[in-house]
Amino acid sequence: MNMHHQLMGTMLAALLLTGRALAGTDASEEDAKPPVAGKVIETTNSGDYTYVLVQHGARKTWAASRQFKVAVGDSVNIPDGWVMKDFKSRTLNRTFDWILFASGVEVNGKGDKLTAPTLPPGHPSLSATNPAAPATPPPVEIKQGSVEKVRGGYTVEECYAKKRELAGKSVKVRGVVVKFTPAIMGKNWVHIRDGTGKTDTGDLTLTTLEDVKTGDTIVVEGKVACDKDFGAGYKYPLLIEDAVTRK
Repeated sequence: MNMHHQLMGTMLAALLLTGRALAGTDASEEDAKPPVAGKVIETTNSGDYTYVLVQHGARKTWAASRQFKVAVGDSVNIPDGWVMKDFKSRTLNRTFDWILFASGVEVNGKGDKLTAPTLPPGHPSLSATNPAAPATPPPVEIKQGSVEKVRGGYTVEECYAKKRELAGKSVKVRGVVVKFTPAIMGKNWVHIRDGTGKTDTGDLTLTTLEDVKTGDTIVVEGKVACDKDFGAGYKYPLLIEDAVTRK
């Protein structure tokens, strides 16, 4: 009986492994690094992006770029981009272990002129690998004392000073919107300042699904994330994720 169970267990394991092989798995970090060239075996549009699963050799890599025309069976070439780990697409309701965000995709040997990869605001310049990439925008000054601290919340400077204590917790912050960038990786990216802090501790980056206007003073609430790593060496020392506006 034990031998029978062992045999059945071995067969079941083999079937599961075969099923996984047929279904395919997300690429490793090395698999996802550009250049990636191969056949599209799956594709979908979501938000402002087109997602493609590319078969290149024995490997499969998910990639995404601003919406472009492509179909299953097309040949694609992705010469440049940057890799993200554990990227969650809200519109697709799935998380990718690794995904390549492409600056442009050539389809069947044709494609628009490639541009710099679209990075979330606040990322370091990609000049080391792509001189055309934009640098971090210049600072916008908000006078100290011009923004009142929200009741029961924190100033921007306090968020930085207490980030280890606040990590994983929900916080409220009031600040002036100094930059708004929509539809990057399925989210809107917002910078707020309240006149506290210095160069490295006076600008707070938020991700949100809401639209806000530059120059508006808003109160937001979201979860604190420390040293957020988006792959390819790009990290945020502090990020407020999934922020919502409050009155």
